[in-house]
Amino acid sequence: MAFTLEALIIFLIRVAGSLPVLRWAFAGAVVAILVDFSDLFQKNLIHLGGVGNYQEFDKWADLVYMLTFLYVALKWDGVKRNVAVGLFGFRIIGMVAFEITSSRAV
Repeated sequence: MAFTLEALIIFLIRVAGSLPVLRWAFAGAVVAILVDFSDLFQKNLIHLGGVGNYQEFDKWADLVYMLTFLYVALKWDGVKRNVAVGLFGFRIIGMVAFEITSSRAV
């Protein structure tokens, strides 16, 4: 995947949008999800080389905010923590399967 200036800008915005999770878990998660949705609009507004394989790019960019979610969840205890870690693991399995097959059906 070629990483253009446009992809870099969108990726950095996604990273910045993930950081509030580390300070305010719930409100930060809402911000991270809204920033995640906004990349489609950014892609249409910024014209600096495009985003090559958007599905692949989006999966890797999603991993940033999911890692912040995981970091917060690891501070929990009991069932909440186990469920959060299990769901993260399930998502990673899906991401690896997508990368191997390049199929959205996975």
